[in-house]
Amino acid sequence: MGWFRTEQDPHQLLLLSCRVGRWDRLVIPPETGAAVGARLMAAACDPRIARTGSALIADKLDHHLAAPAEANPSGLT
Repeated sequence: MGWFRTEQDPHQLLLLSCRVGRWDRLVIPPETGAAVGARLMAAACDPRIARTGSALIADKLDHHLAAPAEANPSGLT
């Protein structure tokens, strides 16, 4: 597991595995409420929402994070 201050988003952890590959993990601040945290986790898992951890958190704090249905109103992937 690695975290690099100058090269990596401060709200993400990077996990590298020789067998499985790379996983990026979102780090949600502990003071974040459960409902907001759940929405952030859902957004981080949605392949239609391609943002860094810091961008997801900033959008949520600004109340501008689109719900997954709103991110792709046509329903096409």
